[in-house]
Amino acid sequence: MKAMWNRIDLKERAKNVLRGCFWSAVVVALITGILTGSFSGGSSGRGQVQETTYNSIQDNGGNMVGSATDLIFENARQPQNILARIAGMGFGVVILGIGVTMVLFGFAFGVLVGNPIQVGSSRFFMQARETSSGIGEVFYAFRQKEFWNVVLIMFVMNVKIFLWGLLFVIPGIVKSYEYKMIPYILAENPGLSMSRVFELSREMTMNEKMDMFVLNLSFIPWFILSACTCGLAGIFWVNPYMSATEAELYAVLRQKVQDSGFSDRYELPGFGAEQPIF
Repeated sequence: MKAMWNRIDLKERAKNVLRGCFWSAVVVALITGILTGSFSGGSSGRGQVQETTYNSIQDNGGNMVGSATDLIFENARQPQNILARIAGMGFGVVILGIGVTMVLFGFAFGVLVGNPIQVGSSRFFMQARETSSGIGEVFYAFRQKEFWNVVLIMFVMNVKIFLWGLLFVIPGIVKSYEYKMIPYILAENPGLSMSRVFELSREMTMNEKMDMFVLNLSFIPWFILSACTCGLAGIFWVNPYMSATEAELYAVLRQKVQDSGFSDRYELPGFGAEQPIF
C-alpha cells in the first residue's frame, strides 16, 4: 500500500506550521544540528555528518591515534640512545591515550546525547503541527523513563545503517530511508519494543523510498542558497524547513499504517498530550 502524498503539499503544510513557531523552530533545529553533529548551515541537509561536535572530536581523536602510533613505531626503529627512544615512545603513548579517549568520548556523546536530541527534535516538529510546542521538547527523551530504550534502539539503527553501508553504498542509502521514521516513532511512543519500532518504520516507508529520496533532492536549490549565504539561510530557514517537511511526511506515513490496520491510536497516540516546555 502506498500513501497519497506529494512534496509540494508537504512543503506548503510545513510552511504553515513554521508561521506559528518560527523562532522556536530555528532554535530547535540549531540545537539539534550542533548536538547531533549534523549542523552544516543547511548546505548538505539534515543527517549528513559534518566535522562538528562529537564527529569533530572523533575525527581529531582518530588523527591523534594515527600520529601517535607512527611516533611510537618510528622511535622504536631509530638508532638513537635508549633514553631518547623511551622518551619519544612515552610521548607517543600519551598522545595515543588522549586520541583514544577523544574517540570514545565522541562515540558516547553521539549515543547518549545526539541520538536522544534527534528524537526530541522530531517530537517538537510533530507537536507543533497539533498544538503549541516549546523549545524544551528537544530534550523530551531525557525526561522519559524509557530513555535507555530510546538510546538502545537509536544505537542499533545507526549500527545497522553503518553495516549495510559497508557492503555497498546503495543498500546503506536504502536502509537509511527504511529506518528514517524511527526517531518519530520513538518520539511518539518511546516504550515500544525494538522489533516493533523497526517493523513500523519498515511498513511506513514501504513503496515510499524513491519519493522520499526525490523529496530530499528537491531541497538542493536551498542548499546552494545556504552555501552562498555562508550558512545563514540554513540556520534561519533551510534546516527548520526541512525538519518541518519531514514531520509532515511522518504524519502521512503514520496515517497510512493506521488506516491499513497495521497500527492504531493506542500504539501511536499522537503528540499533543504534554504541556509545552518553555
